[in-house]
Amino acid sequence: MCTLSRWLISLLGNEEWTNDDENNDPPVVAAQKILLAAEKAGVSVVTHLSAAALTSGAGVEVCELLDALSAAVVCDEKYCTTPPEYPNEPVETLESCDELDVTDDEQHSTTDTGELTTTLEYDEDEAFSRWVVVKEENQVVDDDKENVMIHTDIDPVAWELERRRMLPKLHAVFHDKLQLRPTESSWRVRSWRVRLDLIQDRSGSIVAGQEGLRCEIAQVQASRQKQADQLERYEKQLNHHFLRSRRLYHENTARLVKTHSEMQSVQQTEAFLTFESIQFDAELRVATFQFHFCGGRRFQATMNLAGPLQHVDGTSAVVRNALLHIGLCILPWFWMGYNCKYIHIEAGYLNSEQVHFWEEFYQDVLSEYLYLHGLDRNRLHIVVDVPASEALPVLPDRKLEQQGKAKVLVPLGGGKDSLVVYQLLSSSDMPCAWLHVGDQPQEFERSWRFKKIVEMTQNRTGASAFRFEHNMDDKTWEREVAGTRYQPAGHPWAALVAFDSVLAAILGDFTHVAVGNERSANYGNNIVHEGRSVNHQYDKSFDFESRAHTYIRKYLVEDLHYFSALQHLWEVQIARTFANRSLEDSENFLPVFLSCNEAPDAQLLEIFGENLFEKQSMFPEFLTLLDEEGVKPMECVGTDSETWLSLYLALQAHGHCTFLKIHEREIRRKGAELMHLLSDYNSEHLLPAFLEPTLCQPVMSLGP
Repeated sequence: MCTLSRWLISLLGNEEWTNDDENNDPPVVAAQKILLAAEKAGVSVVTHLSAAALTSGAGVEVCELLDALSAAVVCDEKYCTTPPEYPNEPVETLESCDELDVTDDEQHSTTDTGELTTTLEYDEDEAFSRWVVVKEENQVVDDDKENVMIHTDIDPVAWELERRRMLPKLHAVFHDKLQLRPTESSWRVRSWRVRLDLIQDRSGSIVAGQEGLRCEIAQVQASRQKQADQLERYEKQLNHHFLRSRRLYHENTARLVKTHSEMQSVQQTEAFLTFESIQFDAELRVATFQFHFCGGRRFQATMNLAGPLQHVDGTSAVVRNALLHIGLCILPWFWMGYNCKYIHIEAGYLNSEQVHFWEEFYQDVLSEYLYLHGLDRNRLHIVVDVPASEALPVLPDRKLEQQGKAKVLVPLGGGKDSLVVYQLLSSSDMPCAWLHVGDQPQEFERSWRFKKIVEMTQNRTGASAFRFEHNMDDKTWEREVAGTRYQPAGHPWAALVAFDSVLAAILGDFTHVAVGNERSANYGNNIVHEGRSVNHQYDKSFDFESRAHTYIRKYLVEDLHYFSALQHLWEVQIARTFANRSLEDSENFLPVFLSCNEAPDAQLLEIFGENLFEKQSMFPEFLTLLDEEGVKPMECVGTDSETWLSLYLALQAHGHCTFLKIHEREIRRKGAELMHLLSDYNSEHLLPAFLEPTLCQPVMSLGP
């Protein structure tokens, strides 16, 4: 029992209080004493709330009880010394009363303390609520000191009067206490009853949800087990695939090493052509391309640079890169003497994408050669023998077009195509210049035609033309291939002109290269050899043009626009444009028009001084040009539809000629259906946007 409790009980029970630390009372007896003292003090409501907590020895309620006991004794000292007096009526009389008139604490009675009144009112008896009045006590011996409060006799009349008088106030005090008590939601001070109810509610919820929880737990466990099993299966599969992949990797690595060894052995035994090196003499402006066959017999081709050129730096990596690609175009001239399986490149580095471009180019441009000699396509495999560290750079964007310095380079072949390109460009204000590519020394200087063309156009192109002259007549190579059945056929001349133009554009600061390859070049010779179409004019086709355009911008000059100014036109449209403009404009190119005059297609026009429609030896050649399904001549000719249309147009002036009279009915029937070709337009082209209106004039201005 605590000191405070002992002191309070001594005051209320007239026991002698001693302030000693010894507590010999058993806990139960101490609790009973406290509860009895609380009953005497009139705090029964708090007593009932505190009983359970008091017997357990803990709780907020114990503190409240002690607070109530303390308040009962410390208000005024007189309450501790002078107990109130009670009436002498027996308890039976009081019990027979229906009601007792109890006054409020704030009312004052005029009757003195201890005076008997019928209303049982007392003056200033608020102190009475602090006392439990003892009417008499039994004598207590020392041996019975533990039970002193249990044996104490209480005056029943005083107890009943006091209880009735104080009951309203106690209710009011209790109500105030309840108002001041913390709410049930407070975690700090909750009554044991509230906590018990909360626990019961929660336990009910737990029990109610226990079955659902068990089901959920079972489902989660089943799902986890399923995932574990699936993970185990995946791990086994992964391990299996890993082991298999590792085994295949080792097998393929071994196979690759074996294949590489075999390839090296085969290459040592298989014949091969090597593009060995490039040498450039800046003073003479001569490039030399050196080749050898199977590491022994060496031969070369030369290229002479002439014309309005500034100093040519032969050590420039950009120039050497352009010369490397020119050498790759020269290579087929020599390869056709051997048709070997492998081509070794030692003159410069090519990456895998570049190798693919050139292998595809060789397969397409040499299809005619392979077809004519009955050779399979298991050849023309490129092997690069130069490390990637020696790769040559691309010329970055020069910003010439943005600076208003755009110029067009026009390759001059002497035929109508390049002249039509010039005629169309003359309608614009775009500066242009000629590039002549020759296949023998001094070809330009010995030709009065080329000189006359430059003279007629010098107001726009300048007084001189860029001239690149190739010489591939190597005596060593001629002796090597002399007498063999594999004679050259289908040289890639247009491709050589294209990459020669790249070098000229670098040296002359040109932004555009406009060649004169027509739409008819897209149609092959109606032959398929081992899965590829044979096209004598492949390097004039749009397929080559588009691939070369992309390749040049990526690996040679970023801002150079290579395109054909006639790709959108048929051959018959070009011929009509050339004739009309030559007759109408001041620059009449008909007298200087150049053709090889050796192939049948060169004899289609009468301007050569002979009526070919009367020459019976030409009739079979005409018929081959009119055959839609037959093999076309391996020449640069138009389509069969264009030939029918040309004959139909020729009827108006030469209808009396023998060949036209023989086939007049069929010419009129088919030709009339093909008149739309004169205004036809091919949307597949690379015409620059600012030149397209100018270059499309033949379609827009010429009618049937």
